[in-house]
Amino acid sequence: MTWRVRPRGTRSATEVSTRSKPVSLWQTQISIVTPSFNQAAYLGLTLESVARQRYPHLQYIVVDGGSTDDSLEVIKRHSEGLDRWVSEPDRGQAHALNKGFAWARGDVVGWINSDDLLAEGALSVVGAFFDANPDSIWCTGACELIDAEGMPLDVLAVDPGLPPAQWLLHMQHRRAAILQPSTFWRRAAGEAVGPLREDLHCAFDFEFFYRLRERFGPPAQLDVVLSKFRLHDASKTVATHEMFLLEMLEIVREKVRALPVAERAIVYEWLQQQRTRECFLRQQIALRHNRHLQHWQWRARGWAHRLLG
Repeated sequence: MTWRVRPRGTRSATEVSTRSKPVSLWQTQISIVTPSFNQAAYLGLTLESVARQRYPHLQYIVVDGGSTDDSLEVIKRHSEGLDRWVSEPDRGQAHALNKGFAWARGDVVGWINSDDLLAEGALSVVGAFFDANPDSIWCTGACELIDAEGMPLDVLAVDPGLPPAQWLLHMQHRRAAILQPSTFWRRAAGEAVGPLREDLHCAFDFEFFYRLRERFGPPAQLDVVLSKFRLHDASKTVATHEMFLLEMLEIVREKVRALPVAERAIVYEWLQQQRTRECFLRQQIALRHNRHLQHWQWRARGWAHRLLG
């Protein structure tokens, strides 16, 4: 997947943090949550990327879903750098994150998944931003794509100033309105809009961020690489692309009704264009689960859409 490439002027977090004030002077307290399930191959690297931040006012929480691989041993090896951790069955990633955020005590919160990394110096940049901008609610930055071995692939720029309709359709234009691992917000704002939706499995982050945008406006844009997003065969982004698209369609249908009429028309046109693809994906999912009646129902809808437009 290709979004906007690295914009001119985007810097690494270390380039920015080394020019900031001494670490000891930063005041903003930050809580980071890492949800994990059977990610022992990458979890240690994630934990180390947070430990290397050396941010003085950090609360780090790890919520493991009862992994059956070596994750528990990895967590125990890094337990000195954790303020709280748990390993127990949960109802999915969104539930794990909601548990972690309920334990958070920082003024600012964010999460880093167990196969991704915080860029070196990222929390220093975030802390300095919120220190200097006490009225700011949230911020987002750029994100570097890396492969399974950690080799750089590309840098994703972020464009949070897009109007609401283009936020909803940012996938269409290959432009990132928001990048989850590079996004941080005030805990009180997150509590104001409510928890992550646990009925969503892939797009709960986008739905949550859109609620933040609806309530508080778009985030501040930091032209700094704050995180590294790992693409590998087992990652949710790669392995569940079909489900992500279907959940995004559901979210767009929910949110479009609140848009101005002119923007609403643009989004409805896109939804209509996606209908045939949606019917095909739902057919395939129904077949995989041996839901043959459901498969034929979606197949009939697909035929009707192609015939009637």
